[in-house]
Amino acid sequence: MQTKIQSVAFYRGCASVTRTGKPDGATVVIENLPADAVETLDITAAGGSVVSCKTERRASASEKTAALKAAWDAAEQAVERNAMEMEFYRQNLKVDGGMAALDGAFDFFNQRFTRILAEKTALRAAADTAKKQYETAAKQAADRTATATVQLSGKPTALTVRYVTHTAGWNMQREVHTDGKGDLCCRLKAIAYNNGGEDFADVSAMFSTAEADAFAVLPTFSPDYIGRPVHARVMTRAAAPMMLANDVCECEPIEAETDVDVTYTLDAVTVRAGDTATLLLKEETVPATYEYVAPTYGTQKAFFAARAARPLESGVVRVYYNGRALGETAISSDENPLFGLGVADRITVKREQGKQFTEQKLLKGERTEYRYTVTVRNDRAETVAVHVVDRVPVSTDKSITVEVGEHSGAKYDAETGRLDWETTLRPGAKSVFAVSYTVKNNN
Repeated sequence: MQTKIQSVAFYRGCASVTRTGKPDGATVVIENLPADAVETLDITAAGGSVVSCKTERRASASEKTAALKAAWDAAEQAVERNAMEMEFYRQNLKVDGGMAALDGAFDFFNQRFTRILAEKTALRAAADTAKKQYETAAKQAADRTATATVQLSGKPTALTVRYVTHTAGWNMQREVHTDGKGDLCCRLKAIAYNNGGEDFADVSAMFSTAEADAFAVLPTFSPDYIGRPVHARVMTRAAAPMMLANDVCECEPIEAETDVDVTYTLDAVTVRAGDTATLLLKEETVPATYEYVAPTYGTQKAFFAARAARPLESGVVRVYYNGRALGETAISSDENPLFGLGVADRITVKREQGKQFTEQKLLKGERTEYRYTVTVRNDRAETVAVHVVDRVPVSTDKSITVEVGEHSGAKYDAETGRLDWETTLRPGAKSVFAVSYTVKNNN
């Protein structure tokens, strides 16, 4: 029985597929199902009922494999003929005794040799492409598939086949695009993959961050103890950790919000077997301001940066500046995110350590005072506003305390030790900020 894939619900690591078809008898055979489909296979009959369903796993046979192998062989033969012709004309272009030495023959042989030489690269590329296509199809043909034999009763007019397969799924990709002047273009994309042997052609697609219902696990009951700890075995499903990359600018790791599942739908989606597709789920523009940020930690370089006018969803974002991918950064929905757009030319920041004083007192431990200066300079031709960021230590030990002294009017966050200054610099001007703090060890 022929069936057509009508819809695919993509999840992280799997996909739920719905096929439909018209039965051609009381016994129908549904072929080329993914091998793991038998675990979740569900078949319903409109106008009748399913009496029984027998499934069998077997190796699949791809109809296009033989044709692709023939195309590859033909391409390799074309390369060989090209090499033979090239050698023939090369030999006859020789001055001593070659056929090109005959009257009027040199131009003919030279033109033919030049044309064959130009075809050489294209023929080799075509042969390599044909080889790759064949190898991909051969791998798919080697994958195991499943067949379902279904016994029907009544007079069913249509069958609906549903199953979940791990050969397909999707990953979320979030992007921020900017030209360094206007609004941010925020895009949410789905990277859908299909490693099975069946094409998803013009299907209705859903992309969900939730877990597929077929694999949802009923939580195991465990008592909620108070008082002394009780060692109890509790069955839980651990969430996969999120990978964070801070290639754009230095920032602290931010945990992604995973409490709320989201779903997106698209019509007429195509993801061929063995291929991936990048699909746009959502796009919006967000106003932004642009500034120079000069952190004293890390590289001690100033950066050009874009700050969104409102918070965005937490997670990892890929940043593009004038069409060029800069890397990925993690953002939090608790604040207006700042996206680094690369190192700013001719703006320098320097942190210079000053004198250090240590005092030892009997029964009162050790007291050390640190002093340093932060200097930011503008060597650009225009006046710029620079946001300078510095930090002082934060103690995690009750016996050690940190007291901040002079900080040149910086905005100070005692919880993180962060210092922020805003300064405007004319061409060739600089700003100097003095900082001091004292570390007391009470041991």
